[in-house]
Amino acid sequence: MARIWRDGQCRDVKIYRLLSTGTVEEKIYQRQLTKISLSDALIDDKETGMNAFTSQELKDLFTLDENTECLTHDLLGCSCQKGIITSTTTTFTEKFSELKSWEHLSAGMVERLQEVDPVITSALSQEPALRNTISYIFHRAIRGGSLTST
Repeated sequence: MARIWRDGQCRDVKIYRLLSTGTVEEKIYQRQLTKISLSDALIDDKETGMNAFTSQELKDLFTLDENTECLTHDLLGCSCQKGIITSTTTTFTEKFSELKSWEHLSAGMVERLQEVDPVITSALSQEPALRNTISYIFHRAIRGGSLTST
């Protein structure tokens, strides 16, 4: 967040995580979130209940789950019914706590992003190949002049 938002910035900042299901990039992002959580536990002495990767998690790194729209969303344990709702559930460990406060929707529901960002909506609507590649969108906005997210 610090790389894109600066004190005194007046313009809104929008952050998107565009995920393609079953790709190495999705798995790498999941591992990145796990490492951040592990780092927080060690440095900040936070209790996450997670102090290492399990053998199963490491073996599962390259397993493709064809029965999911987005594995990262499934791991959140979100009960949003595939809508654009901010997740507040804590069924999966705090590994994914960063994403739990983000709004999220499947690429098939991109029209709901029109109010938030017409540019990304237009790009996804005009490019069917792009829309078919991106399976899930996580979104967070920072209002200019504040650190609160919307």
